Amino acid sequence: MEEMIPDCNFDQIAFNPSPLSQLPALFGGAILLATAFYFRVQGIWMENSDVVLAVAMAPGLVGVALLLCVVWRCFNHRLCFCDSYVSRYSGLLGTNLRTSRLLYHHVRGVEIEQSILGRILKVGDIHVGSDNSRPTSEIVIRGVRHPEKIKDQLMARVEQVQSVLATAGAAQQVATQTPRSSAPHSAATQAV
Repeated sequence: MEEMIPDCNFDQIAFNPSPLSQLPALFGGAILLATAFYFRVQGIWMENSDVVLAVAMAPGLVGVALLLCVVWRCFNHRLCFCDSYVSRYSGLLGTNLRTSRLLYHHVRGVEIEQSILGRILKVGDIHVGSDNSRPTSEIVIRGVRHPEKIKDQLMARVEQVQSVLATAGAAQQVATQTPRSSAPHSAATQAV
């Protein structure tokens, strides 16, 4: 049975991993492409030897591969805040799209994990945990920019949804209660 959650009218907000989280790969790819460009300018690619040609082209090919890995890592995952849940989409650039959803009222904690370089660049990993004991009950998005701001936004949404649910639960409980003083009085009136 699906639980009904009051609509809190949030706009959907999406976060992708930051390219700064892939700084070593970006730096390495740029250096290798610059090396390949240098070999091209110096005319090393014009040599007739296959070994010299392979050595001259290798840095460029590895540099392009590193930069493609950075693009894949940054745009293959997305974290979204929706009306009543937080979701993680994985495999956006691949053939298999996986979605993990966690309802706001099941969220029990949000943790940030940052390395020293991550703290300098303001990049980190966000772990959203729930009250379920399943292994899929945690959403992790790696390498997001300004993880503290994202954590604050997520916790504000969780607190708002939980307060709406508490208010709706209290109103429902009050509506289902019957006054005790009127029940014996009506039974005594019917007996007379």
